[in-house]
Formats: sequence, C-alpha cells, structure tokens
Amino acid sequence: MIYHVTINYLTKQKHHFEQLVLANPGPIVIDKLHTSNFAALLGEDKIFLTVAEAVAYCSPKLAEEP
Repeated sequence: MIYHVTINYLTKQKHHFEQLVLANPGPIVIDKLHTSNFAALLGEDKIFLTVAEAVAYCSPKLAEEP
C-alpha cells in the first residue's frame, strides 16, 4: 500500500521536486526498483551506489572542495 501511494504521489508531483535522488540502495532494492519500473520514473541517472556520488551530483561545488 505505501509503495502504491508513493508511486502515485511521485507521478503527480514529480515536477515539484527540486532534486530527488536515491543513494546507497542494496541489491534487493535495486532489483525491486527495476521490476516495478520505479527506476524509470525516478530516472536511472538519479540512482547512486554511494552517498558521495549522490552528493557530488546534487552539489558539484561541494564535492570539489577538499
């Protein structure tokens, strides 16, 4: 039920998000994202294996600083 509500909300409200990314999903989560087509809804380029990659994507200037 929660999954269905989340998908409907994201589908209707996607244009309201500044940036929505997914960081550090496990292998089971990744499989479920693809099986449910949620990865396509979110965007394959918005799924990152590490938090550092997600931060670099969302805040490129922050990632450049030592």
